Amino acid sequence: MSRLPLSAMLALAVLPALTGCSSTHSTDVGLTLTVAHPQGDFEQGPSLFKTSDVTYMVRYLSRTEPDRVDFDLIILVPEFGRPFGFGDLAVTCVADGATSTADTDEELRSEEFGGVFEFPMWCEAPEDAERMVVEIDHHDEQLSFEGAVF
Repeated sequence: MSRLPLSAMLALAVLPALTGCSSTHSTDVGLTLTVAHPQGDFEQGPSLFKTSDVTYMVRYLSRTEPDRVDFDLIILVPEFGRPFGFGDLAVTCVADGATSTADTDEELRSEEFGGVFEFPMWCEAPEDAERMVVEIDHHDEQLSFEGAVF
């Protein structure tokens, strides 16, 4: 029986983050989720062994109109040595079985270097919805934040 060398096993451990394999992460509104992303610039390519965590948070679920729920999406991006893309960020909401696409007045730039990015957003929701799930699809990661609507 042949065994893989340690370096090959380590490379396989981070392979899903590099090959576009998606993973799902869930937590409550107000808590954070971290997702490891490979470091490195475009010329050298991403590193198989160096990653940094991008932190996501959905804060507040506030009913501001009978059929609208507002929230803040906060993304903390460390310095990767290359731009971090926001072009494929998709946010949807699910409340009482109804799904809607999140909207924002903020400009979502296609790429940014490290920093804290806060996006005030809102979704349509049924008037009697007491809970909502905010689903984020970003860089082949699916994140969901669930909480009570106030």
